[in-house]
Amino acid sequence: MSFILLCAALSGAACARIWNAVNRAGLRSDMAELLAKSGLPKRPLECRMVATTNDAFCTFSAEPGEAARLASELSLQPHFLGTPPGTSGGYFKSPANHRCRLALRAVGGGRVEVFGRAGRPKELRLRNGRAFEYLLLFQDPSAPEVCIEVSYSYG
Repeated sequence: MSFILLCAALSGAACARIWNAVNRAGLRSDMAELLAKSGLPKRPLECRMVATTNDAFCTFSAEPGEAARLASELSLQPHFLGTPPGTSGGYFKSPANHRCRLALRAVGGGRVEVFGRAGRPKELRLRNGRAFEYLLLFQDPSAPEVCIEVSYSYG
């Protein structure tokens, strides 16, 4: 039975849980690859797919300076929440944005900095041939938690 037929037979919530369960290990592996490319040591990652979309997010604890190093290695640029796409700061709208902001607020409660990159740049390409359409890194500088939102590219 294909995933689409299975989803048609189940409720939307059940379908989203299946999508998350099936894709979480690959997402965690892909995110670990990006962190390793940036020279960050291996660490536990908590990752989730967003409903049945190509959007996902991962949270992890970082040592001071690691989020900045990751942003630099991946050539991420500062982004500002609420800035429309294509303008200075280029903000990407996604259900995962909300999840990353909430995850960080629950931990640190302070100011959230956002860095990102779009357009399938070479830094966001993976060894398995896949690529991320964009990546946003959310960080509260007063807390160790980092949240990364990605969207897998189509095709």
